Amino acid sequence: MALSDLVTTCLSPPVHYVICKLGFEKKDTYDINNILSENGEVCWQAVTEHVFYFESDQSVDYIKSIRSLGPVCESVNLHLKSLTKEQFVIQYALWFRWTNCTEVWKCLLTICILTQVYCRFGFIRWE
Repeated sequence: MALSDLVTTCLSPPVHYVICKLGFEKKDTYDINNILSENGEVCWQAVTEHVFYFESDQSVDYIKSIRSLGPVCESVNLHLKSLTKEQFVIQYALWFRWTNCTEVWKCLLTICILTQVYCRFGFIRWE
């Protein structure tokens, strides 16, 4: 048996659940125009509406927040996947100038489109 058959994740079960399952439970959809502006800026008010706090001490309830933000992220994911490379470059390349490596982001988008990879919560998940 190969080592790759034995190792499925190095994450603890609670961390694996939060990263790989939690935000995928709800199947709501959101209008992308309420999340991203015409010029590609995030409408933070729409995002912060999905951040929840415990009543007791007003600390962030991460589980409830991630569960609520999952469909928001999925709506953004579907929108980005629907764009051609040219549309993506026109609308979003400006936002990657700070990296001083816009070409890498264009290449990454192409790879994601070709391999049906998408990002959620800052992690890449293979479909």
